[in-house]
Amino acid sequence: RGRRHGVRRGDWPPATLRERYNYLKHPTSAAHRLYHRYHWATAEPGNRARPRTFEFTVATLERRTGQQQRSRKQQNQVAEWEIHRQSQQAYRFIEALPEEVVLEMVAIPAGTFLMGSPEDEPQRYGSESPQHEVTVEAFFMGRYPITQAQWRTVAAWPQVERELNANPSRFKDDDRPVERVSWYDATEFCARLSAYTGREYRLPAEAEWEYACRAGTTTPFHFGETIATELANYRGTEWEEVGGSGSYGDGPKGEYREETTPVDHVEGANAFGLSDMHGNATFSRRAWERDRDRSHALPP
Repeated sequence: RGRRHGVRRGDWPPATLRERYNYLKHPTSAAHRLYHRYHWATAEPGNRARPRTFEFTVATLERRTGQQQRSRKQQNQVAEWEIHRQSQQAYRFIEALPEEVVLEMVAIPAGTFLMGSPEDEPQRYGSESPQHEVTVEAFFMGRYPITQAQWRTVAAWPQVERELNANPSRFKDDDRPVERVSWYDATEFCARLSAYTGREYRLPAEAEWEYACRAGTTTPFHFGETIATELANYRGTEWEEVGGSGSYGDGPKGEYREETTPVDHVEGANAFGLSDMHGNATFSRRAWERDRDRSHALPP
């Protein structure tokens, strides 16, 4: 029927990333299904992503029993909290990118959870009320935050909507998380990745992110009631300028690394197999919400 989203029926595969992205925005269209068949038929065997099981280590932070604490005190080693680790399995697929760069995408099962936090939880925000049940469909999420190597690879591809700075981060290293990017940058990254792979990539919704981070837990952190710098990269020392104590609740103090760390630096994922869900690279929620709202207010 002539052109659809700027591409003639005979122009196959779509010639540009912009045209491929337009096809992916219509997941029920015949063109979208055809594109997927073309992608799988022509992809190299190593690029045909198939979910497979993988093993990871789940870490939890638990309070010692009274007897354990007395034993430690007798040894002059007062320690109220201890880290427990156990092996677990989940499903993932590997998205192969150029130059031996890969994305590990972990399968997040569908489920229902209580979104928000209870009113007596320390250091909570008012926007976390009221708690309410949310049902989330199954989806895939990156095992780690996007690294600088992954960002640089995708930034080299032709733009869909906007240009990308290939090296925006302050703390440079291929395996460290990319930082100093906006919501607009992140959506452009997803658009280019979608167009290149033939699979839809997007930013997670707020409910999806919280569900994936909690991984079945109801505590302030997926590690438990508190957090430790052995399990996440954050400031674990006193911070007089903002009144920070270096600990959460009655949890332990720790170290202050003063920089980001490689995404696999700390051993301890949540029960879904996701790492670095707490700490390391942070983001300004207000800034991202502002960018998102401005984007939705713009004409198509």
